[in-house]
Amino acid sequence: EQTFGLGNQSALEAGTRKIGLEGEYRWREGLLLRGQAFEQTALAEGSKRQVVNALGEWRRDTTKFSTGLQAVAEENASGDSADATQLLFGVARNVYNNKLMLRADAELDVSSGAGNTDYPSRAIFGAEYEVFNEVNLIAEQELTWGDDRDTQDTRFGVRARPWTGGDVNSFVTQAQGENGRRLFATTGLLQQWRINERWLYDVGFDRVQTLSQSGAADEPRDLLFNPNVPPASGSIDNDFTAFFTGFGYRHDAWDVSSRFEWHAGDVEDKWNVLLGANHQLAEGRVVSASMSWLNEESSSGVIQDNLDLRVGAAWRPFDSAWSFLNRTDMVFERREGAAFDTRTRKWVNNFNANYKAGLKHQLALQVGFKYVVENIDE
Repeated sequence: EQTFGLGNQSALEAGTRKIGLEGEYRWREGLLLRGQAFEQTALAEGSKRQVVNALGEWRRDTTKFSTGLQAVAEENASGDSADATQLLFGVARNVYNNKLMLRADAELDVSSGAGNTDYPSRAIFGAEYEVFNEVNLIAEQELTWGDDRDTQDTRFGVRARPWTGGDVNSFVTQAQGENGRRLFATTGLLQQWRINERWLYDVGFDRVQTLSQSGAADEPRDLLFNPNVPPASGSIDNDFTAFFTGFGYRHDAWDVSSRFEWHAGDVEDKWNVLLGANHQLAEGRVVSASMSWLNEESSSGVIQDNLDLRVGAAWRPFDSAWSFLNRTDMVFERREGAAFDTRTRKWVNNFNANYKAGLKHQLALQVGFKYVVENIDE
């Protein structure tokens, strides 16, 4: 279901069923073969998509070449076919003692049909520079072209490798989340890169621009596999420019973070400010506080503000059978310019207590309180 789970479902695949296989075979030193096949169904829309691809990768010294083939068969929500057959090419080279990597990738649609919005002909040019050990700056320019749309995406951000084989990208993007009004970076493990032992920094930039589109592109249902999800490249009706930056400070028992996010788009403009701090009083005893301000103004003139002030405390020492958690939120919301204006104030408190009597028995208490005042003006 589209809303299944507790906010931890990927928005790009929400409401879909996906079944498939993928594999990798190392033919010999420097030669790698990869393959993938899957079928995906948008349950609410009834769209179906089958994708099969194979890619060969050859490495020698500081250069990597790749080539392959990808086939896509899709029936969209309107019952029309959106198939694609693509030739895949790629080249990358490390220079300046492996500090800088330059790369170019291409996906060329050679089919005779109308093509697929999520699998257009695509060219990506990128550069990656190692600033610190396992932390790289990335810049990418992506161009796509097809029968219905031509787009360009510009991205700048950070890539970190917290462990061998693991990549964490920090770009700015639009996505669905627990708060639909918030713009956020696509990083789930590492929000900042370390400047020194105490200070951390993060930055990112993304621009999406539709260069041209046909009249069919005005009907997202006719072009997209899942109309509730933005296309893989460009946008249907909301070109945008986005930027974020943030600082963090970590020392001894203190952990402080800050973040500023800005988004200017055809449909809406957003400003977000997030501040947070936590302090460890002793082993198992922590207090925290945070503030988030989210502001949005749509092209229709509707203005929304959301301010959330949060205070929390945790008491769970290792030498005690008791543990306590408490969080208090003060929320202020404003909405103007719609059919009626609203102002809302909320006080929410959640308290949890747990007593572990032994290896087999525990006693838990959960108490929640919510007080809401709402003013509605016609």
